[in-house]
Amino acid sequence: MHTLRRSWWLMLGLMVGLGAEPMIVHAGSTNSQTTQARFSVSATIPDNQINKQNTFFDLKMSTRKQQDLQVTIYNQANRDLTVATAIHTAYTNNNGSIEYVVPAKTYDSSLKVKMSDIVKIKGKSTVVVPANSSKTVTAHVTMPSSPFNGVMMGGWYFKQVNQKAGANVKDTVNVHNEYSYVVGLKFSLGSMPAPIIKMSKVTTGTRNYQWGILANLRNPSAVMIPNLKLHTIVTNRDSGKKVKEVRSNELQLAPNSAFNYMLPMDKAKLPAGRYHVQMVATSGSHRWRLNQNLKLGRSVTRQTDQLVTKTNKQSTSWGLVGIGAFGTLIIVLLLGWWWLRVHKTK
Repeated sequence: MHTLRRSWWLMLGLMVGLGAEPMIVHAGSTNSQTTQARFSVSATIPDNQINKQNTFFDLKMSTRKQQDLQVTIYNQANRDLTVATAIHTAYTNNNGSIEYVVPAKTYDSSLKVKMSDIVKIKGKSTVVVPANSSKTVTAHVTMPSSPFNGVMMGGWYFKQVNQKAGANVKDTVNVHNEYSYVVGLKFSLGSMPAPIIKMSKVTTGTRNYQWGILANLRNPSAVMIPNLKLHTIVTNRDSGKKVKEVRSNELQLAPNSAFNYMLPMDKAKLPAGRYHVQMVATSGSHRWRLNQNLKLGRSVTRQTDQLVTKTNKQSTSWGLVGIGAFGTLIIVLLLGWWWLRVHKTK
């Protein structure tokens, strides 16, 4: 009976382990889960910090300036921890947020200087922090010699690696957890240019099994655009009928970046025809009117039909798998309960 109970807990641990996802924690977060990471980071704020209240590097820089930046890693665990570090260049992800954690595969053509090119970690990028101790890591900044007006943004990334939960506990399932921090890097040089938003092109495509219209929005200016609101209307150019209207709030664009803003079309796919996409974007006192035409041919709509059909089949298949797994679990639990009652009666 003891063995059976242990097996039930082992199966439950496996289910939880399969459902576990990596946890991303940013520096300065008050999330109570940060204590599970058993390590933390703290930036040493230099004299050229613009806002002394910020816990990230918010620095006033100049061309050709060289400077060392330091971050201390604190290890609260009773064993040594291995922490990997890297410098990332900020960009706008497809959710309309500024991304510091996952490096971009491509960058906008307006980005002339990447943060990862001008900030280099001194020494090894992976360090071992002794148990219940700390270690300071240093990065060297070399600003470009060419004139620059605006803001450069990025992040100093710290990730705990090769850690296992329950590694020394008998009959437990090892669950890999990844804990990470990002210390922001913001360099301001010269005068700040006016923000710009452009709609470079409009196409159709899919994201997370959802088909829709993709509007590529660019911020070619070297400033961040915060609190961005978008009001988009799609009309049929032949009939003048409105076919889609979407409002989005609280978007942010990183300096010199672009992203594909999606207008999901749900099941009401656009038939072949000519369409017009009109967007009004606002951020504070700034306002932009953006317009692009979109033409859908029959070949595009046929491909869309096939893709949506295939996606629906995949979704249905996974749904059946989930129902089947849940049903199997219930049957196993009932059989186990019956077996325990029978043996207890005997």
